[in-house]
Formats: sequence, structure tokens, C-alpha cells
Amino acid sequence: MAETRSRLHFDETRPPSKLMHVISETPLDVLAVQLHREATESDNSAAEAADAGITAADMTFRAARHASYHRKLKARRNFPAQTEQPKSAKLQQKTTIKKDYADAKRTSGNTANASEIASRAAKSVGEKVRRTVEYVQKNSHVILIVLALGALLLMFMSVISSCSMLFSGALGSIGSTSYPSAAESILQTEALYCRMEDDLRAQLDHVSQYMPGYDEYHVIGAVSGHDPHVLAAILSSLHGDYAPDEVSSDLSVLFSEQYTLKSAVRRVTRYRTETRTEYREFQNPANGSIYLVPYTYQVRVPYSHSICTVTLTCTPMEDVAEDLLTEAQMKLYETYLETKGNYHDLFFK
Repeated sequence: MAETRSRLHFDETRPPSKLMHVISETPLDVLAVQLHREATESDNSAAEAADAGITAADMTFRAARHASYHRKLKARRNFPAQTEQPKSAKLQQKTTIKKDYADAKRTSGNTANASEIASRAAKSVGEKVRRTVEYVQKNSHVILIVLALGALLLMFMSVISSCSMLFSGALGSIGSTSYPSAAESILQTEALYCRMEDDLRAQLDHVSQYMPGYDEYHVIGAVSGHDPHVLAAILSSLHGDYAPDEVSSDLSVLFSEQYTLKSAVRRVTRYRTETRTEYREFQNPANGSIYLVPYTYQVRVPYSHSICTVTLTCTPMEDVAEDLLTEAQMKLYETYLETKGNYHDLFFK
């Protein structure tokens, strides 16, 4: 009896591979969902830590699956091309089946390894999450104390920061209202201006020495002086930090604006009384002799008289400041004058 041999029909459609079904439905996704559900139902204080661990596990699995797919795709691209044509269509189908089976086997092995690695990672993360939850539950009072101390520390740092800002603001305010120059420079400049005023007083007191040649002198006005803080405020507004030799020209301008000295000379005709003696001749009636008899009389003699009038006009230095300073400088001047440059007793020691 002839032996009946069964023939393979390679042109029939093959059912989907179970290995590919395993790859698409790996149980690690189910594990990730379950861990996420357990972490969500646990204590709220550890929810964030659990979610972070599960997310890490899920990312690990996705990376492994992507790597497997990439290796499979690369293997297919690098498969050597056939140099000879297959002898028949059945031989070509058989070769294709063997190749698909080898690829499926290799992919199954890689997938199994990736699944096992991802499963171990998920279990490790889940264990760490459980330990974290248990630690938080057991040591909640310690954590609350630490959080309270942290809150107090933040409050303390905030208070220190606020105080430092206030202190810096106060220092800035004090600095903006103080004379920029050193006290020694301010005092030396004040002494120079006072010396100029003393020279003017001496000129008025001895005007005949300064303006000789006149018969009469009249002086109108006197040196009024000044507020030293006004002078310091004006110079500080103009120059900021200054030295005496740097503001000599400014002192001259200020002095000429504050004090104006004028003189006027007029001549008048005046009269003085003079006693004069004249001799008159008289004849003696007895003997007829002639003799001289003195005759005294007074006369008014006119003469020219010169009068020199010196007039000193004084303008308050505060008014001089308004004419010399700009609007911005005037604001600084008013601030310095109000605070006295934080040198209240500088000129009265």
C-alpha cells in the first residue's frame, strides 16, 4: 500500500503570531495601573512620591519596548539581499516563514527580558513607595515638626530680608539728605566766606582810607551776614562733594550777588565866616595929624565841599539761591536746608 504523504500548502493565509500578541499585551502595563491605583488609595502625604515611582517604572518599560522594536527594524534593514532568484514560489514562501519564525523567536526573547527587567523595576519602585508611605505614617509628628521648623525658618529669613531692605532704605535716605562733603571742607569754606564779609565791614568802617580825597563821607547799610547752612546747601547742590579751593569762584559770585557796594560823590557850595581887619585913616582935629585906626568885621566866604556817599545793598542768601540754582538743584537745596545736612551742630560748636 502506497504511503500517503501530506503536502504543505504555503499559499494559505497564516494566523497572527501569538508571540506578537504577547508583545502588544505585556502584563507590565497592568502592573503599572495597579501600582498607580494603590498609590492613589494610600496616604495623601505619600501620593506624590508613589506617582513619581510609577511614572519612572512606566517610562522604563516604554524605553525597553522601544529598544526592542528598534533592534528588530535594524535587523530587517541589514538582512543580506538574495543574489539568486528562488527556484519556485513555494521555496520563497518557505524561506519567508523560517525568517519570520526566527525574528518572532528573537523578538519574543528580547521582549521577555525587557518585561522581566521592567517588572523587577516596578516591584522595586513599588516597594520603595510602600516604605515611604509607612515611614510617613509612622513619623508624621516628626515630619510636622520639621515642616513647622522650616516654616519658622522661612518666616525668620523673610523678616531679616525685610529689615535689611528697610535698613538699606534708611541708609539711602540718610545719605541723600546729608552733605556729601567732609565736615572739615565745609568749615574751611565757611571760614573763607566769613573772611570776605569781615573785609567788607572793615572797608565800611574805614571808608576814608579806601576812598580818600573827599571832604565828607556817608555810609548807608551794613553787612548782614548769612546762614552757614544756606551756604553749605547751595554749594552741595551745585557740586556735591567739594573742597574750598574748588569753589572759590562760586564764593565770589555768591558774594557779589549778596552784597552790592556803590558810592556817589557830590559837590556843594558852602560858606564859612571869616574875621577880617582893615585899617582906616583918621585925622586928629587938634593938630591935624593922620593916624590909622583898625577896623574888624566878619564876612561869609563860599567854598566847594565834596561829599562821598557809600551805599551797601544786602540780599538774603536764600534769595540768591533761587536765582542761581536750577529746578533740580533747588530740590536738593531745600532737602539739605531742611535736614541741615545731618550736621545740626557743625557751625555752633
